[in-house]
Amino acid sequence: MFEHILVGHDGSAISDRAFHLAVALAGAFHGRVRLVGVVEITPVDALALAMDDERNAVEASLRRLVASLQSPACAVDIEVACGAPPSVLL
Repeated sequence: MFEHILVGHDGSAISDRAFHLAVALAGAFHGRVRLVGVVEITPVDALALAMDDERNAVEASLRRLVASLQSPACAVDIEVACGAPPSVLL
């Protein structure tokens, strides 16, 4: 039933809880979780060198969250994408 669960993560405590719930659900059904952080950009930001720093910070945050799992109940993939979060997650 829950083979693939997508969790958008914005760094909030609520998204942390959603991630932990998704891992528990996916684990119960032998599924996997894709944890996605989105770097929101505008056309001006796309040219900025700071975008790489932001992508790296988001990726590090996602990796810390996955590492916080005592014993993962399922496989977890992480992804950092750029764009408008609603469009990227859809």
